[in-house]
Amino acid sequence: MHPVFARFLSLERALDTLDRSCEDGLALDGAQAAFVDAAGASPELVSALESGRGQARLSEEAQHALLSLAAQAALRALSRVPEVFPKLAAAEAALGAAGATPEQAEAYLCALVLEEAFDGDEDLEHFDQPFFEETLGSLPAVVGLTNERVAKLRSDWVNHALREKLIRPEKSADALFEAAWAEGPEPITAEHLLTALDALEPAAPRGTLAALLHFLNTQHLLGEVRLQRLLDLLSVGRAV
Repeated sequence: MHPVFARFLSLERALDTLDRSCEDGLALDGAQAAFVDAAGASPELVSALESGRGQARLSEEAQHALLSLAAQAALRALSRVPEVFPKLAAAEAALGAAGATPEQAEAYLCALVLEEAFDGDEDLEHFDQPFFEETLGSLPAVVGLTNERVAKLRSDWVNHALREKLIRPEKSADALFEAAWAEGPEPITAEHLLTALDALEPAAPRGTLAALLHFLNTQHLLGEVRLQRLLDLLSVGRAV
């Protein structure tokens, strides 16, 4: 979890930072400045956040605002990291080329911040920057997927799988692609893989799914770190 994201998951801290930004003479540190910048670009989220002031239990709207602003602040902080900035810029350009507005591109990238934070069993106090950078690097290939490209990808995979004598390659591809890309192309996550497994039960062809993940890696649609995470989740050794 990125430290800026973690810092502003506290409503009290988020509101205190917004209050400080309104007072003359109070300096903000880098994380606070990133949060205030994010808030300035999303007044509707600030209004939702303010609705939680003094409340014992946050509404869903206020919770969403808190998560969104924290992720946007983390994204702004990451854009100031020299080794991350070029990858972020390339990812934003790829999203723009695929038809995303700047606001949609930011929301897409914020979702990656959230994935890194919550998807997996990693220490929540640790930010897996290599995983995040790898995901950014795969975005041009991922967001460039169209229905035609997915159909070609499926055909190439099935031909490959049949040569390797793998079981049910068509069903495995359909289950995974439906789970991951039915609502638009995005990086394949643990949740997508689990959804595909549920759709394929009973006797899910775990060996075939593992081979499919390796195939997608050769197509630059997922990197080595993501591949290993998904293979660990799949636990091929337990059942094929």
